[in-house]
Amino acid sequence: YRPGDVITRSIALFLFDRTAPCSPEELLRVLITPSITLALPPFAPVCEAEGPVQLEAEQTGVAGTWSGPGVQGNQFFPDQAGPATHTLTFTPDPNDPCGAAPATTTIEVLAGPDIPDGGLAAAACSAAGGEGVFDLNTLSRQIVSNETGQVQWFADQALSVAILDTLLVSAPGQIFATLNNGICPSPPIPVALQVGVPPEINILDLQGVSCHGESDGAVSLEIIEGTAPFEITWSDPT
Repeated sequence: YRPGDVITRSIALFLFDRTAPCSPEELLRVLITPSITLALPPFAPVCEAEGPVQLEAEQTGVAGTWSGPGVQGNQFFPDQAGPATHTLTFTPDPNDPCGAAPATTTIEVLAGPDIPDGGLAAAACSAAGGEGVFDLNTLSRQIVSNETGQVQWFADQALSVAILDTLLVSAPGQIFATLNNGICPSPPIPVALQVGVPPEINILDLQGVSCHGESDGAVSLEIIEGTAPFEITWSDPT
């Protein structure tokens, strides 16, 4: 080989000085690494409410970074990308000695069920010092009004403590539901629970009308317990 020759395979070269035939030979190893063409398989489909998908920072021995909808660092967030089939790009490190070209793959985000915006609220009355009774089956029908699927109830947002269809509550609080449409579960749906004591009405004074047909009568009421504001209706509005 002479200076300027193109070397296309891995070889060992011995260097020597022609002007000094007896000079010690120097060994130079030339390693030719073929360029790598990255082939990335598609990711398995994920649900919109699932947690982040880890993206490997090394593909076929080549280090690089990921980019695309819902990508932060080397993680893909389905809820940020939204329901659709997304294209993700893996770009090799610019210092990669083999000069691998960027490669793309796809990931499909499946839509979750249609759930009420902002959660739900429910109220129940209890006797003084007692508990309010919540029928979760009735609340479930509100959640699936626009969907079909199974509703599950939990005492915490982490969905680790399941609760039954009837719930006794002595103080205001919050529970969570999930709706599974057979494809994907929904995110936790917050349900605010309010517990109130029924108001008790005492009539303090009753003044009849001065004459038949007049409207100058009056009733003084006292409302005990309950939570204002109140709405009072009469059995005979006249």
